[in-house]
Order: sequence, then structure tokens, then C-alpha cells
Amino acid sequence: MNLSSNDRQAGVSAEPVGVDGDGRLRPPEGWSAGELHVHTSHSDGTRTLEQILGLAGRLGLDTVAVTDHDKINEGLRAIPLAGRYRTAAVAGTEVTTRTQHHVLGLFVKRPVRLYRNMADSVRAIRDQGGLAILAHPFMAVPNSSGPRRILGWLEKTDFDGIELENQYLSPERRERLRAFYDRHRERLGAAIGGTDAHFGDLGRHVTLYPGRGPDDLYRAIRERRTVAARSRLSYPRAGVGELALNNYRSLACLSVYRLRALLLGRYE
Repeated sequence: MNLSSNDRQAGVSAEPVGVDGDGRLRPPEGWSAGELHVHTSHSDGTRTLEQILGLAGRLGLDTVAVTDHDKINEGLRAIPLAGRYRTAAVAGTEVTTRTQHHVLGLFVKRPVRLYRNMADSVRAIRDQGGLAILAHPFMAVPNSSGPRRILGWLEKTDFDGIELENQYLSPERRERLRAFYDRHRERLGAAIGGTDAHFGDLGRHVTLYPGRGPDDLYRAIRERRTVAARSRLSYPRAGVGELALNNYRSLACLSVYRLRALLLGRYE
């Protein structure tokens, strides 16, 4: 795989990241692949943190961001643990805003209070040195965000990055999102790829960045030198049992957790 000057300028790779005979990703020479949107069984994922890190190492992912919904404990635990699995970890969280939209906080050190407006959520992420990434825009689901909603946010804040590659985007919506990004990229930040993996299906959409490790990733996002990319990895569809577990954790367990966090201020 090679990154053309057009790819770098657009922030999106036209060519998927290849996979070698051992099932490891093959990013361009001098570049690394990071998976920046993963959920564990601590929120509504179906894989434990250890399973996620083990898979990340086997896939050749240089860095994986653990972004459980409104939780941070597994992300923090991943940082010292990741080296055992031949990968590196970033503590993240997927923050739920007052309007039920989502923003990823990467490189965070403590929980971000939920149900704030978007500008306050972004500020809370940045106040602890984190990066605020707009999660899964233009998807056909209620908690996604369309152009009108995003433009309203941009009147009050900006972002450090936006997910331009995500497994739930249709080709048509992906093209509309890229055109929107081209018009507003100064305030939308770096181009990010993230799978939004709930079933251990990480690495399908990645963020390419020059160098290696979390420090280089952080600089690349800040300096807008990242490229969002698909990969040639494929996974079987989640089974009925996995889908049921995901829905139970999302609709029941997380709802109870959020109510407790809102009333008592106790975050995990």
C-alpha cells in the first residue's frame, strides 16, 4: 500500500490497508495503523479488554484506543497492560452529550461528565489534555450527527478530529461526509478512521499516522497529519447471542449506569 499526495491532502486513503499472510495489517512504510474506536465488555462490547489487546497485537495494530461509553477504567487499565500483547493503548471514552450525541475523548485521564452540551463536553476533554473527536457523523441513526447539527456546534466549538471512516457508513453517506469535511476541515480537525468495534471486529477502519506509538499519534492528530483508511480485514457477522448481549448491555446496563453516574457522580 502507498499513500499518494492526494490521499494525504484529502485525509482519506483511496486504497485499503493490506493484510499479509499472517493476518497482520500492512500500513505504508514509515506509517502505523491505529484503531481509535473500540468498546469492551465493560460497556456494550462483547470482548474483554485482554481479548481486545490480544487481537490488536495479532493484527499488527500499533495503537488501540479503548473508548467505552461514558467510562474510562478499562482505558486506563489498558495502558500498562498493552505491552504484554505487542501493542500500545490510549485511554479514551465515548461521551454522551445532552442531546444524546457522541464525542470521543482520546488521551483522557479521568471521566468526562455526561449529558453536557457539545461545547462543554469538548472543553472537559481538552481541559485534561485530551483530544475531542466527533464520533460516527452522517450515520442513519438517532445519535449520529448531520450537517445542520454539526454546523450548529461549530458556532460554539471546534474539534480535534472527525471520523471519516467507520464501518457503519454507507458509500453514499461517506461521500457526503467527505465533501462536508472538505468545506469545514479547519474546524473539524484531523481525519480519523475508527471501526466502532463492539464484537471484537477491530481494525476494519483505522487511522494511519507517521511514526509509532501514542506520542506520535497524538502529535499527528494535533498537526493534522493523519489519514483515515479502510482495511482488507473481514469478520463474520455477529451472531444472535452476541447481538443480544450487546443490546442488553447497551439498553439495560448502560442506562442504569448512566442514571447512577448522573445522580451520584460515580463513574467507572
